Parts: sequence; structure tokens; C-alpha cells
Amino acid sequence: MKIPFLIFCLLCGIIFLNQTITAQGLSIGDGTAFNLGGAILSISNDWSNSGTFNEETGTVILNGAGNTQSITNSNGEVFTSLTINKTSGSVSLNDSITVNGNLTITSGNIVTNSYTLFLGTSASLTGESAGNYVKGNLQVTANVGANQSTAFNGSGVNLGSAAEDLGNVTLIRISGAAVTLNGNTSIKRRWKLNSQNALTILRNITLAWTSDDDNGKNIISMQGWLSNDDFATIGGTSSFGSVQDCSSRSVILTLSSLPASQYTSLSFAETGSPLPVQLVSFKAVLNADYTELNWSTAGELNNYGFEIERLTTPYQGGVWVKVGFVQGHGNSSSPQQYSFEDKNPPVGKVQYRLKQIDTDGKFIYSDIMEIVISPPARFAVEQNFPNPFNPTTTIRYQIPAARYVILKVYDILGKEVATLVDSYQNAGIYNLIFNADMEGLASGTYIYKLSSGSSRQTHKMILMK
Repeated sequence: MKIPFLIFCLLCGIIFLNQTITAQGLSIGDGTAFNLGGAILSISNDWSNSGTFNEETGTVILNGAGNTQSITNSNGEVFTSLTINKTSGSVSLNDSITVNGNLTITSGNIVTNSYTLFLGTSASLTGESAGNYVKGNLQVTANVGANQSTAFNGSGVNLGSAAEDLGNVTLIRISGAAVTLNGNTSIKRRWKLNSQNALTILRNITLAWTSDDDNGKNIISMQGWLSNDDFATIGGTSSFGSVQDCSSRSVILTLSSLPASQYTSLSFAETGSPLPVQLVSFKAVLNADYTELNWSTAGELNNYGFEIERLTTPYQGGVWVKVGFVQGHGNSSSPQQYSFEDKNPPVGKVQYRLKQIDTDGKFIYSDIMEIVISPPARFAVEQNFPNPFNPTTTIRYQIPAARYVILKVYDILGKEVATLVDSYQNAGIYNLIFNADMEGLASGTYIYKLSSGSSRQTHKMILMK
């Protein structure tokens, strides 16, 4: 059925069943109900509705060639299935719209202007590519349960699985507009996430975009950024993940935390220079009493080295603390391997990151690695090492729960000669270096005793000068 222009007035109430309808445009007047039923409606001009439109199981296709088609409904138009198939031109929103079924972009853009295109919980967005995508504000809310990944209805964003229920998470994807990130202009796409429940367990997030939003940037060398005020201030913005090659326009990063009921914005900006250090792997392995960190680089330029930072209370306002440094190779075109052992890490959730520092003082952070360290199974103090010693030796002990601990040294007659520990300590494994010269001790046999409540253990050690 071909109709020059569909106009529905106050006296009209039209229902189409399983038909294919082609029209130049559509205008639904006040008080008018238009029920599409299961029909397919192709429109080559503008859409205007001040009445009632019930799409039911039908499909609306906007396929005008060489012109801008507009959608107007001050109450917000709702479509079941909407297809954009324009050989040229775009579809422009004069009001916000909602798509509850399939939104298919075969050819052409949807430009939202200052309005928003909402995807319903069962909606599916397909077909986006260079030159054919939603330009502007796209919003979708999805339930992100424990141990499930969520693709946000084909929006190009995917949250990986983790053992944590985030509840409803709202994503706002903003395309076609750049922001300033740490002095650099971003790509023309950013993402805003608002989680019903706080994210406290590491989750991977995939962020994808089309070449239209590259903004002329060198996407081979990009830094991720996030902000708690949509990049309005420098203070609210921080780097996110490591500098990396984003030429695939589909980037996987790791989220370490998200606050509840507050928007966090993410985007990318070029670093302004080739990657000084190409970090290709970073792993954390928990051994018996230490954490082993291993990482490798594919190439290095002016690499001074790596500071290793640890966060021991990541979800309770903790701060990153430097626990070590590994010298870099300066300039290298070949792969390099690095490792670091964090002796006696604290019990509980522990996060690590690398701070790669250039010779000119500039630095970037790696992705975050997280491990969970269980408390020791028993109260114990081990034999010192070395033994005999002169003048220093290491005394190693472990406590299974937080408690008050006393570690003292006595001579062979039982006289106290040194107090090494007299404080409340958290569960964990401890290594303490004892220096006999600092206590003015002579050669001989000494006894050290670890006490905590009713628990006590002793060992002998020999100082041989």
C-alpha cells in the first residue's frame, strides 16, 4: 500500500494489520490513535505525533534519501522496532524517543541533538558502523547480577563477570562530542555509568566506538581517563589503565571500583607521543608467604624504572603505598622481563599497580592486579635465620587473627635484654630483623619468646662474633 502522506485527525482511529505501508511522511493529530498492528511502515519524510501511536508488533522504517528526517513528539515517542535505512542524510530527534525492541541501523545516522534515545530493557541495537550510528545521547539500563557479564543491549559496552550483584546499572553513551582530559582533547565518545550497588570487585569493561568518533586522534597511543564530575574539573579526573594501542576501537580495561548511585565518566585521549614503554603483561601470583609480581615490555624508550604500589584497603578509603622499585632498561627495542617479590603482604584483598617512570619524570600507571591473601592457620614463631649470626638475623612469626603481640629476647639466665615487638598487630606473617649490635650484646646463646594471650613459643639463637 502506497500513501502520499499519512494524516490522522481527531475523528480518525486507524488500525493496520499485517500490511506493508509506504508513505512520504506521518502526522498524528491531537486525540488520534494510530495502531500499527503487525504492519511495516516505511516513511521517507518527517514523523510528527501529538496523539497516540501504538506500534504493537509492527516495524517503522525511516528511509528517506538525501534529506534529514525528523521525529517529533513532545511526550516522547515509543517504538517497538525501528530501522534506519537512509542512503544519505540523517534522522534528527526533536524530542526524546524510546525503542523497546529492535533498533537496526542499516545506513545513516540518528542525531539525538539535546535529546536522548532510550533503549528498553529488552531492546537490541544492531548495525552500527562507520557513518551509521547513534550520534548523541544513548541510554540503557541493565541488571548486572553476580557472576554474569552484561552487553548493554548492543551499545558497544560490556561489563565482565564478577561475584558481585551490582543491581541496575545505567549507561549513558555520548557520541560526537569531545572533552578535555588532562590538557588533551578526547575522542568524541565518552561513557557514563551509574550503579545501584557499589562495584568493589575487579571487573573488566569493554568500550567500543566507530572511526567517526576518533576526532583525528592518534589512537595507536591512547590513555584511558575517568571522572566523577563528567570531566568538568581536573581534580575530578584521573588516568585509567595503561597507555595502549586502541586501533581496534574496542578496548578492555579493568574497573577496580564504582560508587553506588553516582555517575562515573570514562573516555580516551592520545598521549601526544609514541608509547615510551610498551607494557604487554602484568601478573600477580600468591606464594606461601609473599606475592610475586611479573611483567614484561615489548620495547622501552627513556624508561627510568617501575615503582610498585600496593593498596591494602581498596574499598575503605585506603591509599596507594610504594613498596618497591625496579630499575628499567632505559632504551630497548627487544622484550624485557621484570619481577618483584612483596614480602609479607597484609591479609585480605590487596591490589597492585606499576608506576612506570620516564627519565624526564613523566609517569603512567598500569592496570590493577588484585589478590586475596588468607590469614595464617596457626600461631607460630620460626627458627631465626641465619643461626648462628653476626650481628643481624631474621625472626619470622605468624598470627592467625588480630591480637596484641609481644616478642622479647632473653639471655641464657632468663634476663630480658631486648623488646622487639610490643603492640597490637593484624593477622599475617611478619619478618623482623634483629641487630645484636644495636642492643650491645656479646657472643653467646639467647632465647627469644613470642607471646600473645595464652599462646607462647620460644627458640634459641646463637650470636657468634
